[in-house]
Amino acid sequence: DRLETTIDIWWFAASFAGDGGMLLLIPQVLRWHPVWSRCKVRVFVVNDSNDVADTTMAETIDAYLKDVRISAEMMTVPLVSTSGGALKPSEI
Repeated sequence: DRLETTIDIWWFAASFAGDGGMLLLIPQVLRWHPVWSRCKVRVFVVNDSNDVADTTMAETIDAYLKDVRISAEMMTVPLVSTSGGALKPSEI
């Protein structure tokens, strides 16, 4: 049986400084197996600013994914508290 689903990766933008490589390697290794080979990968980048359309960050991460030859759909997600404002580091 082959799966045709998505593998979702949640990546905090604050940790983009290069430590996401191992996180992104896991779905790639899974997709080598015939059962997982048809799965698509989605990368949800959690942005700590309120600007969902932070194009600089999105372009940087998209270029990184292309550089390491990872075929994935990337989406930016804002990090917000229940009160509607951006979370402070102490609230995370």
